[in-house]
Amino acid sequence: MGLLNGLYQAFSPLWDSLYGKRRNAAEKRILPFSGLSGYRYCLVRCVREDGGPGRELEHRLDLVMQLAAACPDMVFVLSGRPAVKPREGSERKPRPADPDLAAQYLERQGLPARRIVLDDQGWSVFRSILSWQHLKLPARYVILAEPSELVRAFHCARHLGMDPSLLTDPAGTMSLPPADAKEKAAFAADVLQCLFNI
Repeated sequence: MGLLNGLYQAFSPLWDSLYGKRRNAAEKRILPFSGLSGYRYCLVRCVREDGGPGRELEHRLDLVMQLAAACPDMVFVLSGRPAVKPREGSERKPRPADPDLAAQYLERQGLPARRIVLDDQGWSVFRSILSWQHLKLPARYVILAEPSELVRAFHCARHLGMDPSLLTDPAGTMSLPPADAKEKAAFAADVLQCLFNI
């Protein structure tokens, strides 16, 4: 992240301005559950925090269950990092794919497997959105991610010609959190990935 922070610092007025514009546009696309009747697909970012599910991800998966009840035809695309097998001779334990763990949690809560699509190519926000496009899923969909990721996800999706809306809470009233320098550096990285497809 050192290079990204340096890049952000060098051009911070530019990134701050662009981030502000994207944040304003993204906030206008936050919808309540009651406004999602025409949507069939939801992208759910499932990256674990600190090697475990974490409270933020569990909260997000609980929102999935509420959304599944409110929209009985919606399909949930769980996007996160792939499984990791340790090198031979390493003492590290294998790590399952993040979407697999999220799917297990949701199925234990009663969500049928037929309403779940697994995507293990989402090791970054940009890669989750790009993988959505590669899977040939509809351009109009909703995104449920960590709140700090939503501006980045919105930017990437719009850049790739998609028509995303965002979810924060059932009422759609929670505003996006303010961004710190680390988040703006991550935003800058995603903007560059969009521009150069890296």
